[in-house]
Amino acid sequence: MRRRPVLVGILVTVGVPAVVGLGWGGWRLWRRERDPMGVAGGVRLLYRVDAPRSRTAPAPNQPGVPQRTADAVRERIKPYNRHAIVQAQRDELEVLIPAIGGPPPMDQFKLLIARSGRLEFKVVDDGSDYMKTIAVELHRNPFEGVTIQPESWGDPAGGRDHEDLFLVGAQAEQLVAALSALVRVHPLPEDHDILLEKRASDWRTYYVFSTAHLDNADVREAEVNWALDKQGDPEVSIELTSAGGEKFSALTGRSVGRKVAIVLEDRVVTAPVINGRIPGFRVRVTLGADYNPYERAQAAKDLVAVLRQQALPAPMVLVSEETVSPRD
Repeated sequence: MRRRPVLVGILVTVGVPAVVGLGWGGWRLWRRERDPMGVAGGVRLLYRVDAPRSRTAPAPNQPGVPQRTADAVRERIKPYNRHAIVQAQRDELEVLIPAIGGPPPMDQFKLLIARSGRLEFKVVDDGSDYMKTIAVELHRNPFEGVTIQPESWGDPAGGRDHEDLFLVGAQAEQLVAALSALVRVHPLPEDHDILLEKRASDWRTYYVFSTAHLDNADVREAEVNWALDKQGDPEVSIELTSAGGEKFSALTGRSVGRKVAIVLEDRVVTAPVINGRIPGFRVRVTLGADYNPYERAQAAKDLVAVLRQQALPAPMVLVSEETVSPRD
């Protein structure tokens, strides 16, 4: 009978640390979910919701735009770090990325967060009087490294040939500087944009109507395919929604003989001449020549990852970045 107290004592001695251990572990797990930055530390990014570069994008001071931007960023980050916190504060976004599981790859996160992901289809306004005026002004006041070039193509419907003028520069910065000066003298019409395209060895402009006839809302799915040619270059295959397919068919039907620019994040990816109405719900996008093979493959994967999420309602500018230490 005297052995019972000893047995009870042993059970109490063993049981109390086990209960305390389970309680401490449970509290740590609970705190890790509720306060991941306090437990593991991480990186704090502060962004400003900036003025839109495109007239078709909503202004950031419109009601709900900062919060919708925060929601879009949160959806982008969630597959890579479910503990990340995104908060809208007036016209700023605070992004907290905990270092749970190791330091976060910030270069990848910043690229994923800030790129607009906006895909648009816009009609090129060829043969415009405005670009003729710009050409005269550029001839009168030349800019180093920037020239004006003509192009022409036949009309597949049997109409008159199309002729157009565009600016060319070895560097994008040269074109941007020249355009800024030219537009100050000859203001850009409210319903038009001038966009850039990267070619094999230079950059060129496109004078397009601002209206986007298709955008991210018309995309059902996107995936990387490999072209069946000798180089096997990656392409982004975009499957449109039913409504998007109808829009695309209508757009190509009324744009025969004209160019339609496929615009990703305010840069023209390609601008093919439309030879006839294109039915169907799939569009193939070939990335420009400004990538080496590895970069082109990675860019295609990044594009697909962004297109699978919603586009940012407004562009963002990184204001500050700081490393946060755990509070334990």
